[in-house]
Amino acid sequence: MKTGDDFEVRLFRPGDEQASLDLFNRVFGEDPHTGQPRTMDHWRWRFLDNPVDAVHYALAFNESGQAVAQFGGIPVRTAIRGEHRTCVQLADHMVDPEYRRGLKRQGIFARTAMEMAKTYGGSEPDQDSIFFGYPVPANWRIGQRVLRYRFVRLMNFLTWQVEERRPYPIPNGIEIRPTERFGDEIGDLWLAWRERLLVATERTPDYLNWRFADCPDTRYEIVEARGPGDRFRGFAVIRRGGLKEDDATLLEWLSYPGDEEARLALLEHAVQFVERQDDLKRLTTWYPENCPEFGWLNGMGFRVEASPRILSARCYDSSIHVDFLREHWYMTPGDIDFL
Repeated sequence: MKTGDDFEVRLFRPGDEQASLDLFNRVFGEDPHTGQPRTMDHWRWRFLDNPVDAVHYALAFNESGQAVAQFGGIPVRTAIRGEHRTCVQLADHMVDPEYRRGLKRQGIFARTAMEMAKTYGGSEPDQDSIFFGYPVPANWRIGQRVLRYRFVRLMNFLTWQVEERRPYPIPNGIEIRPTERFGDEIGDLWLAWRERLLVATERTPDYLNWRFADCPDTRYEIVEARGPGDRFRGFAVIRRGGLKEDDATLLEWLSYPGDEEARLALLEHAVQFVERQDDLKRLTTWYPENCPEFGWLNGMGFRVEASPRILSARCYDSSIHVDFLREHWYMTPGDIDFL
């Protein structure tokens, strides 16, 4: 185990792409999206093509110029009490195994994390108001110690088994239509929800197209709900896989406020997505318990399944508190980077 202190710790610069990618593949071996080594196409989509148009992470390099640690995440535009903010989903934290130290010592990981936090954590327009993530318990403990992560909630998923009866009435008169990309109509739908949600990722067409339509190595099915006169009434995003290989995951599911027919039609389509494929056994989704969708789906027969992951956050804006996030944060599986 190498423990020297002759490292250069700094923020990402153009030209660091290959070093970051090589470190990821050296440490993890495969990408959770694909089960294969991460490609440069995926790296560029994940970090450079993000509509926030900023790379927020720090790297540590050894004396040979090889990246040996990384801490950072994916910036996302977020509406908080109606204001435009940027938050960052922490992801892809890593240290080359040869440079790891005991958890009680300030190793290269802690130094790299603090470099990123002191630059990007804050309340200024070019900073991130919140760092958040979905760590497993071991990473949660490290995050508590290094960056003072705060617990927001346990992540309890909702599942529907394919052999079960429909837990809801099936509506008529709604056409579910596949599409390759999100159009401008999404913007009007999001505005109808934005004024109701106190904390949520901005689900604008450019964000949704980047997140789902442009992902280079995961196939997402995007569908629209259309009513009489071709009126746009909502959308959903579904994929094969998720928590388990025989899952399908409902990542986004949104109709206009009060439009239960469109909501049910989109849910029925997701259930049929599972039924059409013999190797899929259940439909899975996730909404925090503070979201109405959680109670609605649970009441319709979706089972609650505990997960080892924890939603955690560090607020860098003094006007935002973890208790506020716990009560009001709207999230879906689409917010989770590894789904």
